[in-house]
Order: sequence, then C-alpha cells, then structure tokens
Amino acid sequence: MPNEEKQSVLIKMQQLKNLGSKLLSGTQPSQEELKYIGELLVLIGDGADPSDVLEIKGSGGWNSKKDNAEKERLNRVTLTVGWIEKAMEPEPSGYGYGLSEAIRAISSENDPKNAYAEDYLYKLWTRHKELRGKPMKLLDLRLLD
Repeated sequence: MPNEEKQSVLIKMQQLKNLGSKLLSGTQPSQEELKYIGELLVLIGDGADPSDVLEIKGSGGWNSKKDNAEKERLNRVTLTVGWIEKAMEPEPSGYGYGLSEAIRAISSENDPKNAYAEDYLYKLWTRHKELRGKPMKLLDLRLLD
C-alpha cells in the first residue's frame, strides 16, 4: 500500500477501503501491509491527525462541502443503475423486464415524481457499465433517509 509517488486523495481513500475490506474478509495481509498499518496506528496513537497520517486530507475534493452535490449525483446514478439491473432479473427476485421496460418504469414520462427522462436513463445505463453486476456502494448513506 505505501507508494512513493503522490496520489490523489480519492485513490488513497479507495486503497484504504480496499485494505479494510481485505482485513474484514479474513484475508491475511502482506508483511508490507502489516508494517504500514502498525506505523499508522503508532502515529495516530501518538496524537497525529489521522487525515494527515493517512494522507487523505485534500485542499478541496471529497472533504469539502461543495462536493456534496456530486456525491448525491453519483449515489443517484448508482441507485438508478442498480434498480434497472434488478428489474431485469427474472422473477421472483426481479420483475423480468427488458431494458426498455425497466427504464420506462422509472422514467419521469411514466411517473412525474421520478427525476429522470427515458433518454437520460439510457445514457446512464450506457455510460456507467462499471456499476453493473456489482454490489451497490454509496458514498453517502443519507440519501436513503
């Protein structure tokens, strides 16, 4: 995990998340990862700011309030793609819809309370292929409140 080159805050945060997931899954960390974790814990235990020690404190980026709208947008995209995918699963776990039916069901043309038009939903589905077939991971769980 330690890397000499300067990386963006988001990449560092994702690496920390991956390391945490590895530990939680019961996978044995490498000696390098154990050393890294030990050094971090000693520094934090000595009173250092965790954001500074973990190098996840950016000058803006995800730590600033201006990005709350971007987080919410990404969460909505994640939920929308996940819903479309789930609706296309066969019954009983899904609705057995085709892509067009699933998109039509959640479009603003079908229900004015919904946020997105069919054209935009097709764009989301096409543009965010990386979200398909993966568990949903939201950036901010307040969206579900």
